[in-house]
Amino acid sequence: MAETNQFSSLQQPCKWVKGKVIGSGSYGAVHLAINKVTGGLFVAKCAHSGVASKSLEHEASILESLDSPYMVRCMGKGWQKGSDGGAKLNVFMEYMAGGSLSDMAEKFGGAVDEEVIRLYTKQILNGLKYLHENGIVHCDLKCKNVLLGSSGNIKLADFGCAQRLKDQDRNGNLAYSWQSVGGTPLWMAPEVLRKEGLDFCCRISGPWDAQLLKWQRGGLLGVIRHRIQWRLY
Repeated sequence: MAETNQFSSLQQPCKWVKGKVIGSGSYGAVHLAINKVTGGLFVAKCAHSGVASKSLEHEASILESLDSPYMVRCMGKGWQKGSDGGAKLNVFMEYMAGGSLSDMAEKFGGAVDEEVIRLYTKQILNGLKYLHENGIVHCDLKCKNVLLGSSGNIKLADFGCAQRLKDQDRNGNLAYSWQSVGGTPLWMAPEVLRKEGLDFCCRISGPWDAQLLKWQRGGLLGVIRHRIQWRLY
């Protein structure tokens, strides 16, 4: 609760300073920022009003509903007037000093010890298990969206494509139609790209979902071991 209170002041632009751009997405830019009250570092995702801000608001609403050591924390959000006079949404998230798994793989040239890979894999799967138990599918799991702390802790990030599972089948299991799944094509399982299974809902933790997890896990580990998941022809 104390952490939430200290970040509530960030809704006032004068209480924090935006630093350099450390990332970007379809919604806008990601800045390193500093809290002028506490001196703490955090990340500010910024988007102008419109489709981009709606996507960012969606991500914030997903993250605010989660409470897991395997999820990046959303510390608040607020609107401010942009330099062009329009409204701009800022979403404040915790800063992960180690960057993404993609950054780490590049720095180490793919020569990452398998023991370390196993540690990362366990945390990623624990994170996905938590999401699915809470009726949420990430939909865009890739190395750039898996962040690393300085102590080796892994957290899933970038929930702009995430979907909440609201429907239930006759047995009361959460179900989801794959017609609206988004994400990054090169990281999507072949059956999703082929739009298979559009005429039915897939139960979370069912056989089909397990196969998707295997594909995504293989893609993540392939990159940090410096191997290409597939070739483009």
